[in-house]
Amino acid sequence: MTTETMLFRSVHPWQTFACRCPIGFTGLKEHYLCDAEINLCFSSPCRNGGSCFQRERGFSCLCPPGFTGPACEIQLELDTCQPNICGGGSSCTPRLRGGFLCQNCTRGEYVNSLCELTARSFSRGSFLTFPGVKDRFRLHAELSFATQQRNGLLLYNGRYNERFDFLALEIVNSTVRFSFSLGSNITVVETGKQVSDGLWHTVSVQYFNKVCNLLLIFTLYI
Repeated sequence: MTTETMLFRSVHPWQTFACRCPIGFTGLKEHYLCDAEINLCFSSPCRNGGSCFQRERGFSCLCPPGFTGPACEIQLELDTCQPNICGGGSSCTPRLRGGFLCQNCTRGEYVNSLCELTARSFSRGSFLTFPGVKDRFRLHAELSFATQQRNGLLLYNGRYNERFDFLALEIVNSTVRFSFSLGSNITVVETGKQVSDGLWHTVSVQYFNKVCNLLLIFTLYI
């Protein structure tokens, strides 16, 4: 339809879509489909013998003794002080012959050379809070604990009501239980092994695309 001053045309909308993929994802057929995960450990980003662990939207490096940094690129015996490299409010002091020391922190069995606390004890009702886990596709969590309590919460992330996703790692009747929900049904995985013996145990949770593996390791510290 047209007039002397105006033209009307019918609109033909495009029946398609495009996704903006997060880091670590792409598409198998089209790059904007985001239906495939990229293995960011494939290029061996961890230096100096560090071990690479793939995680959603990135990777993490487990550094050998004497090294630190996101890619294990910092050597404690040779490199200089870096911003915020020392934990626990301690200060970084350069060595005369290279390297650095983290000082002015309380040393102990569970404090490493960077003044980072590697273990905590808890009284009844106490807890630690960390930034929430936002991963929905891949998750790897591992921790060591020792307790004589038959029931206790080791890790919780997620909802404050019955409407949203959550995950929980807990001790129920002396056995380790991992439960999670993606918004509807709750999935529960248990080890069936007794852990309320006061000894150290290591539990590993590996979650990948709605499939969960729960591994319990009995660890003896001498």
